[in-house]
Amino acid sequence: MELRRYLVLLRQRLVLIVACVVAGTVGGYVVSRHATQYQAQTSIYVGSRTPGGDTSSNDIVTLDRIIATYAAMVKSAPVAQGAIAAAHAPRGVGQVVGETNAVVVTNTNLIDITVTDADAAVAQSLANGVATSFIAQVQALGAQSGAAAASTPSVSVFQPASRPTAPIPTSKKRDLALGALFGLVVSVGVALLIDYLDISIKSADDLEEHSGLPVLGTIPLGRPGSTAPFPVTS
Repeated sequence: MELRRYLVLLRQRLVLIVACVVAGTVGGYVVSRHATQYQAQTSIYVGSRTPGGDTSSNDIVTLDRIIATYAAMVKSAPVAQGAIAAAHAPRGVGQVVGETNAVVVTNTNLIDITVTDADAAVAQSLANGVATSFIAQVQALGAQSGAAAASTPSVSVFQPASRPTAPIPTSKKRDLALGALFGLVVSVGVALLIDYLDISIKSADDLEEHSGLPVLGTIPLGRPGSTAPFPVTS
């Protein structure tokens, strides 16, 4: 009976439910990404200049820390500025920084650098430009610090970026589905809340619950075409 009652309640609030689902779908469409974006990736290798022999655990930890530091340095204004100059791309420094990402490949000495742009050729040239600019920045810092060449990790391009042939898949369908689902959940919750706050008597069971008296019978309301009864208590 409770399930049937809830189904009737939801049918009565069908307009509210449809409106919330439509609103949620529209919201999902608004937040989803519509512009076509391309992503190019290049990889750089960071290695020790120390000639052969056993490598101590301290050296490994130090190199891992340097690699992580280098990955963080990739997303910087000086590197982006050098990449723009190398790629001759009509982009701003802040835009390039925001569209650049660097991730250390697990258990390797590689750093994957990705650049996203609306133009596939620009994405490729900027990715290669970021790698070139970053290597130049590392070499310049090493020269300024006066560190010995053997103690400074070597940085080189392991794999240059190629021109992306397909745009990044959009999440439009997923956002629309999540928006519609969110609207459905909200509308059902609002409908149940309205019913919970409604203290009007709608059935004989409601009358018994509120009055504490048994229902002896029901009297039809007498409206034309209506068979809904009106409960009577003792």
